[in-house]
Amino acid sequence: MIIVFNGFNSTASGIPPEAIDIKNFPIQNTSGRSQILPLQGKDSDGTIVNYKITGLPPSSAGTLYLNGLSVSNNSVLTPNEAQILQFEVNSTFTGDAVFTYTVTDNEGLTDSTPASFTIPIVDISQTLVCSGGNLGTNVLGATGTFSTPYIAPATSNNCINNGATVSSPLQNLGKAHPELTNYTYAKSSGSLGPEGTYSFLRIIGTMTSYNCIKGDWVAKDHTGDGGYFMVVNGSPNEALFGKTFYQAKAQQVCPYTLYEFSAYVINVLPGNSPSAGAGSEPDISFYINNTKVSQSGPIAYSTSATNWEPQWIKVGGLWYSGENTSVDLRIDNATFVASGNDLGLDDISLAICGPDITYPDVDLSPKYCAPGILPLKALVKSSINTYTSYIFERSIDGGSTWQTISSPNTGSPIYDTGTNTYSYTAVYGDIPVDVSMNGYKYRLKVATNEANLAGTTCNISAIKVITVSAFNKPSAGNDITGCHPDSTAQLIAVQPGETWSTVPGNPSAATINNSGTVTGMNVNGIYKFVLTNTAGCTDTIAITRDQIISAGQDVKLCAGQDNYKLNDAASGYSWETVPGNPSNAIINPSTGAVTGMTSPGTYNFQLRSGYGSCTDDVTITVPTSLGFSFTQTNVRCATDNNGSIMATGNNGYPPYQYQLNNGSFQESGSMNNLASGNYTLTVKDVNNCTFSRDIFISVGDTLPPAFASSLPDNMTVQCNAVPSSDVVTATDNFGTAIVAFTETRTDGTCPYNYSLFRTWTATDACGLKSDYHQTIVVKDTIAPQFDINDKDFCVEFITNAIIDESTTDISEARPEWYTLKSGSTDLDITNISDNCTSVSDLSFRWKIDFEDGPSLTGNGLISGYGSDIRFSGAQNTTRTDHITYWVTDQCGNETIRQGSIIIHPRPEISKLP
Repeated sequence: MIIVFNGFNSTASGIPPEAIDIKNFPIQNTSGRSQILPLQGKDSDGTIVNYKITGLPPSSAGTLYLNGLSVSNNSVLTPNEAQILQFEVNSTFTGDAVFTYTVTDNEGLTDSTPASFTIPIVDISQTLVCSGGNLGTNVLGATGTFSTPYIAPATSNNCINNGATVSSPLQNLGKAHPELTNYTYAKSSGSLGPEGTYSFLRIIGTMTSYNCIKGDWVAKDHTGDGGYFMVVNGSPNEALFGKTFYQAKAQQVCPYTLYEFSAYVINVLPGNSPSAGAGSEPDISFYINNTKVSQSGPIAYSTSATNWEPQWIKVGGLWYSGENTSVDLRIDNATFVASGNDLGLDDISLAICGPDITYPDVDLSPKYCAPGILPLKALVKSSINTYTSYIFERSIDGGSTWQTISSPNTGSPIYDTGTNTYSYTAVYGDIPVDVSMNGYKYRLKVATNEANLAGTTCNISAIKVITVSAFNKPSAGNDITGCHPDSTAQLIAVQPGETWSTVPGNPSAATINNSGTVTGMNVNGIYKFVLTNTAGCTDTIAITRDQIISAGQDVKLCAGQDNYKLNDAASGYSWETVPGNPSNAIINPSTGAVTGMTSPGTYNFQLRSGYGSCTDDVTITVPTSLGFSFTQTNVRCATDNNGSIMATGNNGYPPYQYQLNNGSFQESGSMNNLASGNYTLTVKDVNNCTFSRDIFISVGDTLPPAFASSLPDNMTVQCNAVPSSDVVTATDNFGTAIVAFTETRTDGTCPYNYSLFRTWTATDACGLKSDYHQTIVVKDTIAPQFDINDKDFCVEFITNAIIDESTTDISEARPEWYTLKSGSTDLDITNISDNCTSVSDLSFRWKIDFEDGPSLTGNGLISGYGSDIRFSGAQNTTRTDHITYWVTDQCGNETIRQGSIIIHPRPEISKLP
């Protein structure tokens, strides 16, 4: 094998081979030992040299044999041995018997994954005949169908074949063939009555007419070729007549080929016969080379479903030939009873069970009225995967002879678990067809190997055959298209053997004659007429009857409008866009609804007829967004109304009109005498498209004046330190500002505890104001001040004295006090002051604490006491009293001070010597 890599050739090697899964044909569990399909493997770079059994089927299912010996596990087989394996089934087993195997190639490489070989085992209730495929030629020929010349009419003439009834037609009896069976040949009235007899008849009876050879049986030839069938009265035991009632020896077969060994059998005794008892049904077995292939099982009696009339059924089995090229066949009786067991046999067949062959891409009778292509390929489907070799054949003489037109090829079947079939596609290729190939036939031939493709006996030719019909095509001329509004037209006249006709389904009941004259095309549409020749080839011509209708007036939209509804298209017309529009606008073909006009510009649309493509155009213009430019004059003060707007429209469709808020439209874009605020200005073009925007007339002077000088801070001061108001100035962005001052006093708990709230207000020409506020908290927390001095007083003077001459003493009246006279200011305080309260508003209290007695108190100054105050004195001793003053201002601030009042004693008076 040569593999090409990137343009270079290299020999592939080292690729392991692959063992292929196989599913065998079904085998009955009564069959004994049967040949099975060959093991298979493939190797892409060499050849398979041996097969190894890696897993045996379970012993409960049966035993695998090679050349008469049971196969053991791990047995290694040659390629030839792998084709002749046999399997002996256990008679009690049903199901799948599976064994596994691997393959080894010439490089010693072995498949790592064993393949499975599956053998379906069924019981006799299942009919094992070739299904879903083609049967090859019956090897037995007339020997199996009991047709002439194998069965010749008997020369005797009696009630069996005298032509008296439908059940005894002339030549109804066939001659004996003792080589087929040991049963006794029956040829006279009642001769089929005894068991172990047979005969060949065309008909033995109907439900209303019977033959004298056996008056209660019903059957006739199954083949339908005017031949015979074999009718048998089964033997009651094997010893008396033997069990075989049909045999054919030395029949030639093809090696390694699957065959169907079958027959049509009929239970000739109607089911309503008293003798039709259960267990007496005929049962036959099929043998090849003395190996049982299959058993029919009981052939049931007829039922009321067929009005008791017996029916032919096909029974048989499948057999793989292996190395055999010649076989002996026989059909045995499997039921031995004296009553019943009566049957007819016909169409005994040994034929290749081939695959079903179909042609998926072409009709079996393709018709070519002009040169064309025949795509020749076939689908091969089979219950087994051995029919892999194929060739294609052609016959140019109507099927009398066939020629090979392809080299032998090999297919690769793929198993379908859903249908339990293998299939592959056999490909020839395209075959050009012309008129000279009329009657050519093509078919596929398949076989199990290339050698078996030769001849006709070891292969299967497809029952389905492709037969080409090729003729000249007439010419009807060119189609008539475009805008053709007329109801008539003239086509070509016919040639000999040609005829004109209308094609069903035209828009109206138009007619055409053989002169080619068309009339009656009364409505728009496409009318078709066909020209036909004697070969049945045709040529069709189409005439378009059509006319244009108006698409409507051109449309101008407003900017931003991306959709519009044109008129509905009439029946037979449709809308479409014209290439080159500003954006990918879409129009509904039926309703004319346009969407997607997202870009400004002119959009083109066509109303097209559905037949002749007659068109009328319409445009839809989407302008650039309508707008306007403007200038505005703002007002200085909020109370002014001298603002203005001057607008000029643009885009859209001029001339323009202008509207302010909800007012009337006007031609001028000048809007005057406007106060400050929001305004909506709208421009409208001649298409009544509008555009609006909000414009704000602002106030120029929106800022209040600003204070230019420094501003006093809030403060707390004593009542005697209240500052005067500051002089404050202000500036304004649009001119000057006037500053006004106000002050508000809020009294507190006393005359000198209060608050001052001062305000400076700056006002500009627009009345905008700025305020500044100062708060001064005034307090009186300082107490009054005064001086108090200590006072020295002497006791009062002696008013008289008496001197005693005889002594040194002086006797006098001694006053021991000092009297402060009412109104005296000697004990008043001095330098009285207060930071806020006047002296006259101060309150005074005093108290004199006497050294030797209770205190004396009073209000005001002592000078205002109103009585004398006597201060006691003492002889020869100084005496001290105390005076305390309390001075309180109007805010409760109080000063307390104390002074001393010293009373000095009088000097001692002594007599001088």
